[in-house]
This record gives sequence, structure tokens and C-alpha cells, in this order.
Amino acid sequence: MPAIVVVGDTDQEAERLARSQLYFMSAFRSGEPVEPQLLAEEADEVEFSPRYRGLVEMFLRSWIIGSPDNAARQTASLAEELGVSEMMINLVTAANASQPANRAPNREFTLRALAERLL
Repeated sequence: MPAIVVVGDTDQEAERLARSQLYFMSAFRSGEPVEPQLLAEEADEVEFSPRYRGLVEMFLRSWIIGSPDNAARQTASLAEELGVSEMMINLVTAANASQPANRAPNREFTLRALAERLL
């Protein structure tokens, strides 16, 4: 069972870190040309096209986005609801401009935060 998960220090920060992937997937699913995922700061400045509204709403209903405690709770709830004993976590958390290009600290944070609460 795959789950798209974005974790931030707070729910608000997680939502901010998800914007880049929300934008990318909205363009992709709309058949528009796509470019590499934006940095979090770049995504902060992007205005979403009104035609993306339905896609963004769908993604927000199906993705797990939140603080460590909220994301872990949602992940456990989804696993219980579906009756699965393991999940594949798809990490889509955007990077910050200050982070090294060859690392993914925000994605590592997501995995570490979930593991600390679920294992």
C-alpha cells in the first residue's frame, strides 16, 4: 500500500513543503509540460492556476500532510482502515534553498519522524 506523506515541524510547515509537489502533479495531470520540482521557497511564490483546483483538492484528500504526530496518526489510521500491515511511504517533501542539492533532509525528517512514532 503506497502513501504520499509530507511531514513538517507543524501542520502549516508540512502544507508549505507539499506545495511544490502539488504544483508539479497538477501540471503533470493536466497534460502540461513539467519541470523539476520547485524548491520550497520557489513554490511559496507560485500562484496555482484555477484549473488546478479540483486536482489540488483531490491530492489534499488523499495525501498525508501534517506535523509528525498528525502524520503518524493519519498513517496508522489509513493502515488500519485498509487492513494492511505495511506501507510504502512515497516522500515528496520539497527541499529548501539552503539545503545541499545532493541530499534530502526534509524527506529524511519525514521518515525519521514517522519511524519514531510508528515503530
